[in-house]
Amino acid sequence: MIRARAQETARWARSRRFSAAGLAAATLFAVTGGVVAQNASASSKQVVTFWEFQTDTPSINGFKASISSFEASHPGITVQMSIVPWSEQAQKLTTGLATGALPDVSMLGNDIVAEFVAEHELLPLNLTDTADITPGDKLYYHLDGQWYGVPLVDETRGVIYNKAIFKAAGITSAPSTFAQLFADAQAIKAKTGSIPIVLPEAKNVYNTVQNFMSFYLGYGAHYLNANGSCGFDTPQFMKALTLYASFYKDSLDSPDAAVDPESTLEAIFTAGQAGMIIDGPSFYYELEATNPTLFKELGVAPIPAGPAGRFGFDGGWPLVVWKSAASGGVQNAAEEFAEYVGTGGGGDIALAKATGLIPANISAAKEAPWNSGYLSVFTKQVSNDAYPYQYPAPEIPQMGSLETDTVQTAVQSVALGTSTVQAATNTLCSAINSATGK
Repeated sequence: MIRARAQETARWARSRRFSAAGLAAATLFAVTGGVVAQNASASSKQVVTFWEFQTDTPSINGFKASISSFEASHPGITVQMSIVPWSEQAQKLTTGLATGALPDVSMLGNDIVAEFVAEHELLPLNLTDTADITPGDKLYYHLDGQWYGVPLVDETRGVIYNKAIFKAAGITSAPSTFAQLFADAQAIKAKTGSIPIVLPEAKNVYNTVQNFMSFYLGYGAHYLNANGSCGFDTPQFMKALTLYASFYKDSLDSPDAAVDPESTLEAIFTAGQAGMIIDGPSFYYELEATNPTLFKELGVAPIPAGPAGRFGFDGGWPLVVWKSAASGGVQNAAEEFAEYVGTGGGGDIALAKATGLIPANISAAKEAPWNSGYLSVFTKQVSNDAYPYQYPAPEIPQMGSLETDTVQTAVQSVALGTSTVQAATNTLCSAINSATGK
């Protein structure tokens, strides 16, 4: 499943200037299992090095097919792909920044694109096909008037619900508002023996902020003010925090939701023990294999709306072009490859099919299988109602480190009763302002 990568990638070594030796080191780093490239010294072709972070066979094969197609239509360019698992990417990039041995193109976590833009390590892209990019992705990758990422896939969150438990509780439709979500949870508690909803409230679980952001945006609170300082010290934010924590405090959530890891919480729903879970398309996709009987009894609905509207989480992976492409003389080739994979070469489609996610290309997402069934619910939300945490502001360089160290701590402290809503909000804003220098 796709997960934010803030803890893996928040702190990076500062880079030194790139050199021909650094480019050679990156070339030598290519691992087996990727696309076999011609030796740059033995060929007049330009060689683009590409780090791919997905290790599953369908994703790898999809990228191989995209590369083969790209090379066939661009006979002067060879792409050398290396498989770098997500668990290793932080160390590889840190080492690459220190030694100059970075790739020309790589995948990247959406939450740290702005950080590398601020450090002048990524090249702006002259994208020719931006009309199909989802609105939320623009806030991640369109910075200072320039594009710095080609979106591949997106995810969002919806309400996945157990129809049998809903029926036992007398609930006839999926919740469309947060008030109705809370009322449905109360009904499940009162009329069934099931856990009403699985809602993460722990500070070390990415889904905590990925779910809670829909509440605070839905109530009209914003991560940042117009001047870039913390925007959470408002009645709207405190109402959202109060409601979210109340699911746990009122025993409508898993008893250990404030401390349990995400896998444990998802296992509760997978076992058929909970009425609802707020989760993404890849989790729903996995349920068909992990509990096919339950899978047939599930429904999915968009994230509920608050007084200010409906705001789903938008997450995903882009392709970026590193500064090493310019120093290595392959900038144009690298840009052509990145855009080709993301908008016409099928890399986005292959990755979406392998992970159960949604292509970031709106037109591609209108095709099967994303235009029907449960996927269509997530697809529609990605296209219309999914945004980053800091909406309506663009991504900030500090977000990679702020992502889990601030909002999630506030949620957990209120849920556990170790802090009041006001005190948690004050601590939260102090941390954000300290990190942003406000």
